[in-house]
Amino acid sequence: MLYELNFNALLRRLLASLSLPSWGRAELVVSLMLEQPNEGWELSDIVEAVKASPNRDFIKRLLSWECAVCSLALPRNKLRSCLDQETYDLFHKKLTEHVLMQDPKFQWCTHCSFGFIYESEQLEAKCPQCRKCFCVLCKRQWEPQHQGITCEAFLEWKRTNDPEYQAQGLAMYLQENGIACPKCKFSYALARGGCMHFQCSQCRHHFCSGCYGTFYASNKCPIPHCPIRRSLHGHHPRDCLFYLRDWSVPRLQKLLQDNNIAFNTDPPAGTRATPGGGCRVMEQKETLDGLKDEPCGKETPAGYAGLCEAHYKEYLVSLINSHALDPAVYYTLQEVEIVCRRHLTAAQLIPRGPTEDDEAYRRRLIQVLRDEVPLEVPRRRK
Repeated sequence: MLYELNFNALLRRLLASLSLPSWGRAELVVSLMLEQPNEGWELSDIVEAVKASPNRDFIKRLLSWECAVCSLALPRNKLRSCLDQETYDLFHKKLTEHVLMQDPKFQWCTHCSFGFIYESEQLEAKCPQCRKCFCVLCKRQWEPQHQGITCEAFLEWKRTNDPEYQAQGLAMYLQENGIACPKCKFSYALARGGCMHFQCSQCRHHFCSGCYGTFYASNKCPIPHCPIRRSLHGHHPRDCLFYLRDWSVPRLQKLLQDNNIAFNTDPPAGTRATPGGGCRVMEQKETLDGLKDEPCGKETPAGYAGLCEAHYKEYLVSLINSHALDPAVYYTLQEVEIVCRRHLTAAQLIPRGPTEDDEAYRRRLIQVLRDEVPLEVPRRRK
């Protein structure tokens, strides 16, 4: 009884002197202070963390933030004293977004890059910061024509009826099928361009912009005995743009033609030329002032639908991926041997028969590859 009276008196004192919002928060402070000898937290750090949240697990994370440079664990309050106000505010913003991103209802605004929790079941979401609307599924700017129809039907309407969309030609197609971070789901309306290694500006995740597989830093690859684990690398499926960009345009077109998939060779009707000429697809480019989004600007050969060679290949590969076409059927013997060594284990590799000719061995290797390493159908990025 005496202990209970003393404990309640302590709680009342904490409530009065530390401006805590509730009796429950005061109990949290006392409970965490009892753990303090093992953790090394100070009372001021605990109070600030408890004021920020009633969630015990979240409070403990606030009290033990690990520095990404030196790995020292510090309370957030201590980090504030180590940083200038602008840097700390950015850290706090990213920290809040990191916590919110764990919620399945988290959405990134496609207009201003603000992150928020969206509770409604409606497709039309309004950003609380910029007040603009977008579709929570396809991430496109919301228009009245999207009401009551699927995202696919809305896109088809835009292709048929929107003059501005038509004026962009296939550059808009590549933008609509742009890059989305597989970790935090932030979307980028950019083509993949030259380098396939992409780093998300929001969560800093490294991934392939073609297949969305992870890029691993030196000695971080989880695959045992990976021969390239000492370098920055990814493990791409054979239908990833990472590999298919090395194919010629006629070869990519043949894969589509043989499967009755239509593709453009001329710019779509209504396409406007880029001022000054050149490919109009937006890319992320590295400049002296940092990364910038700019038009590609490269030469657009005849028969490439108004795109440069690299972006026309990207367009063709996007069609190949969306229709789940397997490029293995067109491999030469040398190519399929290389791909088998890349994807199969030593036990899965098959020796060539003593009387087996090149074509028979090629076909057998392709079949083993397709059986042992099937492509994802329908095609989806990781």
